[in-house]
Amino acid sequence: MNPETIGGFLLAGLILLAVFLAFRRFWVFIVRPKSIQGSDLHMLKYCVAENTRAWGGLHFTFPDDADFDAITAQVRANINQHFATPDSTFRLGVDLKSKQYYVKETLQPDDIIDVVHDDPAFFATKDDQFRELVFRIYPEKRLIGLMFDHTVWDGLRLVNEIIVPLIDSRPFASRWLLNDRYIPVLAELLQIYTILAMGTRWLLHKPMKTFPDESDQKIISHRFPLDIVKSARNRNKVKFTSALLGVWMFRLFRSLPPERKMVRVGVIIGMINPRFRNNYTIITVDVHRTDDEDAMVKAIEKQFRIRQFEVLPLYHMISCVEAQTLFKKRAIDYLFSPGFFHSNDGVSKLVQDMCFYTIPVGMPFYSFACSIDDVVTISTTLNAPEVDLKVFNEGATRQFSLADKRWLSRDF
Repeated sequence: MNPETIGGFLLAGLILLAVFLAFRRFWVFIVRPKSIQGSDLHMLKYCVAENTRAWGGLHFTFPDDADFDAITAQVRANINQHFATPDSTFRLGVDLKSKQYYVKETLQPDDIIDVVHDDPAFFATKDDQFRELVFRIYPEKRLIGLMFDHTVWDGLRLVNEIIVPLIDSRPFASRWLLNDRYIPVLAELLQIYTILAMGTRWLLHKPMKTFPDESDQKIISHRFPLDIVKSARNRNKVKFTSALLGVWMFRLFRSLPPERKMVRVGVIIGMINPRFRNNYTIITVDVHRTDDEDAMVKAIEKQFRIRQFEVLPLYHMISCVEAQTLFKKRAIDYLFSPGFFHSNDGVSKLVQDMCFYTIPVGMPFYSFACSIDDVVTISTTLNAPEVDLKVFNEGATRQFSLADKRWLSRDF
């Protein structure tokens, strides 16, 4: 076959791919605007296959001198008040059989508030009643937590639709929160470029291994001063997220074997689009081992600048084509979600720490990073045999074992 023929086939293939992507956009937004698609479908498929929900959760800790009875009373009042607002999503559910979102008209606040008295009940990663949202109050250990279905609430919606009305914190706003902008033809061309660029990196990358599906997974929480990140940011004249990821990955490499020279990280970026419940995209960063933390921070910043043009095209693609399962398991080693908590009024002013969990996960690492006042908390789900757990645990404040169903904590 001569080069002209091969070139013709390649061109025809690219044209067909562009037409397919445009058709999928038309189908998802125009033909079936109420159907579950994209990242929502990715979550739903997991739930249907496993007959479960895509549960995640978090809990708040409070200072010893805080009046926990008053905190509990205010939290209950906030839940009751938010139930009465027309924009509340506390009643929103997803039917796995019909594969549709729906509103639970008869649901009441007491139906989703559990008062528990032991670790297994509070730290349970599943709900026997199969609820999409449940709040838990643990008086003996002065903890307030919640569990939510990721099919219904992504990270942004979790903060703005659940946490904000629950504890009166400020709504999430960040430079990583982008609006969906779609320009026909140009959008398809950029998607093809992104597919080719990421596909090439995928073929050239040997992903980290994970434990077998039934193995125990652990969540390790670390806390360190926010000034460490700010210092790295100012010293290297980079953005905050570059400094945060660089500081953290420099620590992480200590727990990996010397032969592990690179970890591919997918940094989650929130999107704004009312069409979907899960609105996010990912920017991939190849973090290479180095003995110089500042060099790592600068290299991450450089990759952010170069690969920022893939962010919106990837969102367009995964919103219309369910490819997240393959992408997360093969294209990246580490999913990193940077979040920011801002106190405002009421209970939010008393929050000492927020520990987030997503377990189990299908990739080697998943981290949720949250800064509260002058402290950074990073909760990491470990599913990587390469990690030296003893080294990774150095400086940790909490550890959760999926097998034990409880947190082993130095704080409580």
